[in-house]
Amino acid sequence: MKIYSATIRISKAAAIKYTDAIGPISSYKRSEIKVVETKNEMTAHIKADDITALMASSNYVMKAAKVAEAALRVRIPQKKRSA
Repeated sequence: MKIYSATIRISKAAAIKYTDAIGPISSYKRSEIKVVETKNEMTAHIKADDITALMASSNYVMKAAKVAEAALRVRIPQKKRSA
């Protein structure tokens, strides 16, 4: 029985796809994460059996969001051509 819950909302740039990093629904033994993404916002609804599972799922969402945002900023260095 999932008695603990949290909602995480993140404003976003349109180019970021959080569902690619997190997935629309992620189910684990003690928690469940549902992600809803709009043009301007990502919302993750987390339900968990206990506070430890809630914290772990919250950390997972935040880390995946950080990775998705960092991936958008990655620039591949151009090799300099020697003359």
